[in-house]
Amino acid sequence: MKVLIYGLNYAPELTGIGRYTGEMGPWLQKSGVDVRVVTTPPYYPHWKIADGYRKFWFQKEVVEGVPVWRCPFYVPAKPTTMKRLVHLGSFAVTGFLGLWRHLLWRPDWVFMVEPASMTVPGGLIFAKVAGAKSWLHVQDFEMEAMLGLSKELDSKTQDNKTQDTRGVAEKEVVAGGGSLDSRSADLSPPQSKGELVDSVGRTEVRASGEGAVERAASSAEASKPARARRPLGLQLAAGLEAWLKRRFDRTSSISRVMMGKLAERGIPEEKISFFPNWVDIDFMSPGEPKRNFREEWGIGKGECFVLYSGNMGRKQGLEMVLEVAERLEKEERVASSAEASKHGGAHGPLFRFVIVGEGAAKEELMAEAEKRGLKNIQFHPLQPYEDLPDLLRSADAHLVVQKKGAADAVLPSKLTSILSVGGNAIITAEKDTELGRLDEKFPGMVTLIEPEDAGILTDCLKKKGAYYRETVLNEQARDYAERFLERDAVLGQVRLEMLEGLGKSESLVPAS
Repeated sequence: MKVLIYGLNYAPELTGIGRYTGEMGPWLQKSGVDVRVVTTPPYYPHWKIADGYRKFWFQKEVVEGVPVWRCPFYVPAKPTTMKRLVHLGSFAVTGFLGLWRHLLWRPDWVFMVEPASMTVPGGLIFAKVAGAKSWLHVQDFEMEAMLGLSKELDSKTQDNKTQDTRGVAEKEVVAGGGSLDSRSADLSPPQSKGELVDSVGRTEVRASGEGAVERAASSAEASKPARARRPLGLQLAAGLEAWLKRRFDRTSSISRVMMGKLAERGIPEEKISFFPNWVDIDFMSPGEPKRNFREEWGIGKGECFVLYSGNMGRKQGLEMVLEVAERLEKEERVASSAEASKHGGAHGPLFRFVIVGEGAAKEELMAEAEKRGLKNIQFHPLQPYEDLPDLLRSADAHLVVQKKGAADAVLPSKLTSILSVGGNAIITAEKDTELGRLDEKFPGMVTLIEPEDAGILTDCLKKKGAYYRETVLNEQARDYAERFLERDAVLGQVRLEMLEGLGKSESLVPAS
């Protein structure tokens, strides 16, 4: 079987989509699949093409045994909406040109990753001419975030959603394949009546859940947005985006709510698969950190180490973390002053915030922290990937921060690693979102709070800070990762679905 992976991000990028696509390629190659990749030079999250890569011409390299063709494209130093559109459009052009050198290779599957949706038309054309099956994997509905397409799509499909739920039993798609009405589903694997789930969350037997139709219809009605006329340009963009997605032989996404968005675009449920972001549970494992980040960064044993590690984009809303740090620092300063006057001594801050990573908002955040004079917050660059488990093990609490409305369009990939090391995650998301349903299904595994509310996050840390400092391992989180996020199970199922799509039957060759 030959698979051509076509997407914006790939290894050696360490965060976001590039990390997952970069692991998928070598895994498939080692399992007996002939893999090629058409992508860009590594640039994310620094928004700068990495040293050693061409900026203005194509180049080829081999990454972990996989041939990779890099296409030149525009990378803005400071991305804005318009610059992002040019950025994505430039790869749509050069990537389309880069695909044709693989025409005579005759791939069986062209596996495309969104973002960027602008590459979809060219990828579909190439797959059609090459006689290949096409698969679109949606990691992020980036056009929704930039152009507000979600409201337009919701308005257009609301009546159909309600009609579709009548007489349609609730179905689920998990790592074992199948289909689902994801509008009332959650991140967790199915464990309802009529379903048998194995140790990695794959559904072996599927049956209609009791009350499925009523729940789906209720969910559709509850989520009904206020109708509003959208500009004609957005209506056309929404229609074109949905039409293109319906042209694929298979589509997939990383969460059930996002799969619901695919179904709302008119994609048959039997063509939609659940392809969650996975984790290497052996690499991301609990234990005593070998690299002592607390000592390196001057964090005292009695301080609560609060970590945010990942992209510093504007959709995260990390400015709220600065507000919380300032509130706690003021409270600790007052407490310290009272303690000093009473006992002749002062203590350090109870909380130490550490933000690790890169992104479009990093400079603004650092400038704001300096303006506020915050002493209890640190910024550090991305750490080597081999040190990531130690970084996550070192923290007492992990922030998974997003703005309102972002939790269903995207799903933070950092959460899988946090759960795998047995970390304590504080998630900002509404209760009726994907992450909210995770908290409902597995109460106590994470701490869920309302987004964009510095007061609630401050109170949460004050209330649970001592617990976070004393908890060595979140056993519930680690158990969840072992059962439902294991890499070989997720990628193995994708491989099998590809073989089935070609009408082939072959047992899985484990990747070593």
